[in-house]
This record gives sequence, C-alpha cells and structure tokens, in this order.
Amino acid sequence: TGSKDIEVKDRLVPNDHIFLADSISHGNANESWDGTTPLYRMPFWVLFPAAIAVATLGIAQGAVDAYQRAVVTNAERWGRLTQSPAQLAALATAASDIDASFLAVRDGVNRSFESVSTGRSVSLAERLEIRRDQTRAVRRSFDAVIGLYQEAGSLGIRSSNEFSRFFRDLCVGAEHHSNSPDSYMRGYAGMILGQSIPPEIRQALRAKFGLDDPVWQRYLH
Repeated sequence: TGSKDIEVKDRLVPNDHIFLADSISHGNANESWDGTTPLYRMPFWVLFPAAIAVATLGIAQGAVDAYQRAVVTNAERWGRLTQSPAQLAALATAASDIDASFLAVRDGVNRSFESVSTGRSVSLAERLEIRRDQTRAVRRSFDAVIGLYQEAGSLGIRSSNEFSRFFRDLCVGAEHHSNSPDSYMRGYAGMILGQSIPPEIRQALRAKFGLDDPVWQRYLH
C-alpha cells in the first residue's frame, strides 16, 4: 500500500510535530498535546482498523449497488425483472449483512469514544471485543458478496462489468492484515472461557500497559 515506503533524511522536525507511537497505540497522546480532547485518547488499534474495515465495507456496498443496477438494466433490456429465488435471496441477504456490519463497526467506535470522553481508558477486553466485531463485519460482508457472485453468472466473470470490478476490489480489501479475524476470534473465545489472552494478541492490541491505572503508573507494567 506504500504505507512504509517513504523515508525522509537530513530534515529537522520540530518537537511539537512528533509523538511516540505508543502514545497513539494506547490512547495517551492527549497527555502530550491537549488533555481535554477525547479523540487523542482513542486507541489507535481501535480507530485505524475501523477505518480499514469501513473502507472494505464500502466496497462491499458498492458491489451490492452494482449488482442491483445490473439486474435492473437487464430487466429493461429483456423486458422482465429476474424472478430467480436464489438471486433475490442473495441480494436481500447481502444488503442485510452489510447494513449489520456497518452498525457493528460504528457501535465499537462510538463505545470507545464514549469511554475516553469520560476519562476512562478502553480496556483490553473491550478492545478485543471491538476487534472481534470489526473483523467479523468484514468477513460477513465478504461472504454475502460471494453469495451474489455465485448467482451473478456473467456479471461476475466479465472484467469490464462494474460488479466484477467491485468483487475483485473486495477480494483485495478483505485480505488487509487488520481485517484478518482468526487471532481475534481465538483470543475472544479464550477470554470469555477464562483463558489468558495470548501475548501476540495483546501485542496486536497494543495493550501491554495498565490501561485503567493512573497515568503515572501505566508505564510501570
């Protein structure tokens, strides 16, 4: 994606234009800049994956819209709208699943913002639940569009077709690392069954500090 391809050498960056990556990851950035701004207490590994998830869901919505337009165009061309039960069910299922996915991702961000707005950090358990919902939302929407693809016929295989382009883009977007659900599903299931959260999942959530401790104690862990 190019996110790690830029390097700047021999240039001065003023102190007020830099920050520690951990302060963003853990939601402590506002202590360095503006202690009253809740946005900078939002954990990066809640907010950034939400942006990736929403962009991917937008592609899925585009696929549904393109499919719907193609069906209407075909109806105008051939004189009748499709009556295929499988096509109609796949379209309705995809629309429902993508709506639900947007709501799930938005709910996690809203709950996090409400927490930090009251001065409370977003706990490890909450972060894990939010990441569970974000990755599941993407997978649910991807599976729904796969259902459309299976009923699309030539709409899905012709590279010049709008639905086909959205489908290919979705296949790429769903493979973004932050959209991968397996580790978060495993971590969440283990957590609610009383197991410890594996270190690699803790690291992925950037929650190695005492998130609910007073500020002066957080970096003692």
